Amino acid sequence: MNIWRLKTHHIDADSAFEWTRKHERIAVGFGEIGDLRRLKFSSANDLKAVIKEQYPQWRSVSSGSRSLWNLFHEMQRDDLVLLSARKARVAVVRVLDDYVFDDGNRSTDDYFHQRRVEFTNLDPEKVWRDAGAAFAHGEGIYQTLIRVGSQ
Repeated sequence: MNIWRLKTHHIDADSAFEWTRKHERIAVGFGEIGDLRRLKFSSANDLKAVIKEQYPQWRSVSSGSRSLWNLFHEMQRDDLVLLSARKARVAVVRVLDDYVFDDGNRSTDDYFHQRRVEFTNLDPEKVWRDAGAAFAHGEGIYQTLIRVGSQ
């Protein structure tokens, strides 16, 4: 089982956290590139060009492509996700399903890349400490979705 950290939103984290609680889904942006299952990417690097084309104003193409790849390909059912909103770790959710692209289930922005989750009673600080209290090697701290460790 992997442990991840997800920033719920880069600007309005608290509203995004409430959306996550209400809909029991985690989400990552860059929805304009479409459903990753249909686009047949083989790595995070393959996503960079498409993101850059659709979002020329974004400078975070590398971290964005890695976050999407993590949500789509690396994350598995039963993985735990530490949610960050108003503070670094506010809740822990468990991943229930595979990746979905849902452009009808997000009230703002283009956070259409999603996974269904359930909220747990786990203490986020304890999960963070037990996972090593550091991000996995090779992950960038500015990524929206980053691997913390595994258990």
